[in-house]
Amino acid sequence: MIYLLIFAATCALACLLFIADKLLKDTKKASDLKPYVFKHVESLKETATSDDTFSEDGDSVLDLTGLSARAKKAIASTGAFTVADLEIGTFSFYLHNTKGIGPKTLAEINAWSVANYNIKITE
Repeated sequence: MIYLLIFAATCALACLLFIADKLLKDTKKASDLKPYVFKHVESLKETATSDDTFSEDGDSVLDLTGLSARAKKAIASTGAFTVADLEIGTFSFYLHNTKGIGPKTLAEINAWSVANYNIKITE
């Protein structure tokens, strides 16, 4: 009976060591990966050129096409609905301090605003 308990404990320890080894290998592989960037953010950066022009009318409504649902929700939560709202310095402050908006969403919103309105929101 005691041999059966020793055998079970040894098997359990071997399983735990095997799982721990797999987890450590996965974390080493993950550190070598480049940070993920949305593909449509890259395409927005490619379409942005220095000679792009937009309407100087600050009352024009923002065109949110091409943005993910999370980015649209983030912009709506700040209360920005016009181009003039993008130019206000508090817009960036609200984006950085809104819960649930991470670096990927900020990068997406920044690429969108530069591509469409030549306005850099985040640093």
